[in-house]
Amino acid sequence: MNTLILTEKPNVAEKIANFLGKAKKNVYEGVKYYEVEEGDNKIYVVSAVGHLYKLRQRTPIRDYPFFDVEWVETFKNSKKSKYVEPYVRLIEDISKDMDTFVNACDYDIEGSVIGHNALAYGAKTDISKSFRMKFSSLTKDEIISAYENLNPPDYPMINAGLARHVLDWYYGINTSKAMTESLKKVSGRYVTLSAGRVQTPTLKFLLEREIEIGQFVSEPYWILFIEFKKDGISVKASYQKEFFDEKEALAIFKDIKNKPAIVKEISKKEKRINPPHPFDLGTLQKESYKNFSFLPKRTQDIAQSLYEAGLISYPRTSSQKYPNSLNLRSIVEKLKKIDDYSGHCAELLKTELIPTEGKKDDPAHPAIHPTGELPKKLTDDQAKLYDLIVRRFFAVFAKPYIYQSISVEMDVNGNAFFASGRVGIDPGFLKYYGDYSGVEEVILPELSEGETIEKISPKKEEKATKPPPRYNPSSAVSEMEKLGIGTKATRANIVDILYDRNYIDGRQIIVTDLGEGIVGTLEKYCPDIVSVELTKHFEEQMEKIQENEITKEDILSEAKEKLVDIFSKFKEKEEDIGKELLVYLEREERRRNYVGICPMCGEGELFIRTGRFGPFIACQRYPECNATFSLPSNCLVTPTEDKCKICGFPVVIATRKRSRPQTVCINLECPSKNNYSAPMDGKNCPRCGANLIIKKSFYGPFIGCSSYPKCRYTEKVLEEKAEEN
Repeated sequence: MNTLILTEKPNVAEKIANFLGKAKKNVYEGVKYYEVEEGDNKIYVVSAVGHLYKLRQRTPIRDYPFFDVEWVETFKNSKKSKYVEPYVRLIEDISKDMDTFVNACDYDIEGSVIGHNALAYGAKTDISKSFRMKFSSLTKDEIISAYENLNPPDYPMINAGLARHVLDWYYGINTSKAMTESLKKVSGRYVTLSAGRVQTPTLKFLLEREIEIGQFVSEPYWILFIEFKKDGISVKASYQKEFFDEKEALAIFKDIKNKPAIVKEISKKEKRINPPHPFDLGTLQKESYKNFSFLPKRTQDIAQSLYEAGLISYPRTSSQKYPNSLNLRSIVEKLKKIDDYSGHCAELLKTELIPTEGKKDDPAHPAIHPTGELPKKLTDDQAKLYDLIVRRFFAVFAKPYIYQSISVEMDVNGNAFFASGRVGIDPGFLKYYGDYSGVEEVILPELSEGETIEKISPKKEEKATKPPPRYNPSSAVSEMEKLGIGTKATRANIVDILYDRNYIDGRQIIVTDLGEGIVGTLEKYCPDIVSVELTKHFEEQMEKIQENEITKEDILSEAKEKLVDIFSKFKEKEEDIGKELLVYLEREERRRNYVGICPMCGEGELFIRTGRFGPFIACQRYPECNATFSLPSNCLVTPTEDKCKICGFPVVIATRKRSRPQTVCINLECPSKNNYSAPMDGKNCPRCGANLIIKKSFYGPFIGCSSYPKCRYTEKVLEEKAEEN
């Protein structure tokens, strides 16, 4: 009997195969798969590479809305997915000799869809006769247990996932098609604008914050405080209120000048901060952004790599609880073998391990935790995130942090000022999580009631009321979770898409003109497309599919009906929508492509253009001014407002793949580029033997082969070599 186990990724396939027995590695068209003998049975472990199948329209889309879709291999949809083809063919070929099929993809909605499609369309098997492996960590014990206790297919998750994909296609493709057609109608241009069921409502709440900030009218106000030193400790005591009338503030400031401060009352209270709950994905993303500035998608990717290495449990979870079945003591005992944690583990093992719990639960996976497997080699970023996860794990078993809160009221000529301090009594969970908690002590000197401080320094400071803060990628993901749109696995990716589409910009998120135009125009003419409430409604409907309350056909039927209504209204205003979108599109194109004033004619403006031979910079006054500057075709060029300090020409930021952004002058003749092509004495090309020469390029000098283009050997040039020539 032959059993096929399908995993989501190649490295997971290798891991599972080795856990199940002595694995023999085979290769099919460059794709590795594994064979494990189990008595008279053979287990074949093969992998997908994420989604092997993608939705596509059955026939060309002539009009919108369009709902006739089918699942096809991803490489038939996109040339970029050509690498997927041998994985699909392997599954198709090897499945012919299989008796049993097991979906061992990640136990979540996406994993269920990936496995379902691979088995249904690739293996062409009856899904009802397949099995599901459920595990939350890639450790030997858990994998063996999952294989020995196979579950039936997880139809609720499969159907919810299939419905989500189809629903996203209905919304995204039809809205994009509608906007593209409206633009084409008024401008003759074919420009694809992206929209999405979750993406566009997310952009809406980001724009609402942008508008709120833009409409905010800042008001000046004044604060008063006194400063003094005692026993080498600086103290700052603030007046009891802020002043929106400077005259009132000035009157009190004059009243306290050259006057002593008398300690009127000292209040001390014992307070506590409870230990944190275990990490779910959202909380992990927040904490890693706060401590390491990792973007949410970066955190998700690093956590996934730690999971695939068997070091942490499955990260895409909503749970803030550990199940009773999890052997917490065993994990701590294993972590004790790591020098950095051995002392903490020894302390925890003396206690009963009772974790703090959060409110959220997830039936599929527990809260994120280390598995106890010992890390072998981690990147710097992996090590940071792993340490955060381990220390959070320790902290949930600890006691509360107990501290003394001190409030000091001081009287200065009849005016009350207040200082506060915090002194730790019992470090509690801070012993394990202190560096990441953000909790700090505030030390006050010894003061006594009635004490007089003769030398104080009164201060009056002008401030201004501030608008609400801009969202950052982390707080945007948190807001999506709060609003109930997107899923734990997709939210970070949706924010990334908004950046990629040039709808938002910056760590402190600014909505671009194009982003503003899309939301503003759609909200004006078709508000349901950007409705957070409608998006949340469909999220809730998909949860009902998982709970077997409704079918995927129910939700798709409702969505079709809604979209037919939405797009009938869109068509009535198609030309008006196109005109409004065109204004914002042209404004955004100008922002992205404007380089500066032409240094050749002094009148025209320089813009990035694209020609037959790639991108270049040209003067807007062509043909009166024929200034052009070539650009490399293998990089992303971003304009700046800066000018070259050497020649005064504009500078741009050039970003090549897998390279750091580089600030470059557009002037090829700029002295900063060491403009020459000089031979190098006594040095020949290691590939072909021809002379090496120092050449010039957009980025500056480099060493290249004189027989180019026959030989394309290059190397970096050292500064001293450039100077010698």
